[in-house]
Amino acid sequence: MAEVYESRFHDMSFRAVSRDSGEVKVFTDKTAFAVGSAISFDNESMEISSVDYFAGALLSSLMLTLRAHGRRRGVPVEDLEGSLALQLADPLPLVGVRGAGGTPHFSRIRATIYAWTGLTPEAFGEFCQEALRLCPLYQTLARGADVAVLFKPLD
Repeated sequence: MAEVYESRFHDMSFRAVSRDSGEVKVFTDKTAFAVGSAISFDNESMEISSVDYFAGALLSSLMLTLRAHGRRRGVPVEDLEGSLALQLADPLPLVGVRGAGGTPHFSRIRATIYAWTGLTPEAFGEFCQEALRLCPLYQTLARGADVAVLFKPLD
């Protein structure tokens, strides 16, 4: 029996435009959103950067994948909360420091996910690792970056 392409792949495409404002508008098949900068070192800036979207996408993907895995397995996932820490290596070229070397990149990505499931600690760990295997953003990043996710059960 011939394999059906769609059973192995789900293709997605996105489009983006940038005009004189400097902002990039990203279009998906469902919506559009604006990105104000690639990265911001200004803590008071209200502009959403690409890094903000990246961090939010990873953290929400971990949490939503855990919740969806719970629904499929009949395991309640409640009081879900998460945090994410990124370490940017070689940031000086991004702010225009003359003579600064290196290539800016995230040298470490750490996430912590808290959830109540009612499972024993051992079963909770296995359940979370199963969910992690189903998270495409994590799986993609983990192939080439120092990424770690810690799952903590809530009592």
